[in-house]
Amino acid sequence: MAPLTHHVVGLLAGALPQIPETLFPDRSLAAWTVFLAALVRWDRRKADGQAVLPRDVMIADALDSAFGALTAPVSQEVANGLT
Repeated sequence: MAPLTHHVVGLLAGALPQIPETLFPDRSLAAWTVFLAALVRWDRRKADGQAVLPRDVMIADALDSAFGALTAPVSQEVANGLT
């Protein structure tokens, strides 16, 4: 990981103490995947002439979705599996 990326991921992990350290790498990957997939879908739809949300709305929604993936509560089943 690039030093700046590593730093940002560390800041995010520190800001989300409710997410166990062992889960954070997968959670952050899921968040980035959700965000990037939204950008790609929007770009493809726009290139195909399909109706798309305004860019700023799409980005806000993609960030909302990524935030949800990153911060979703840890289920009891997962928590039990970590001990």
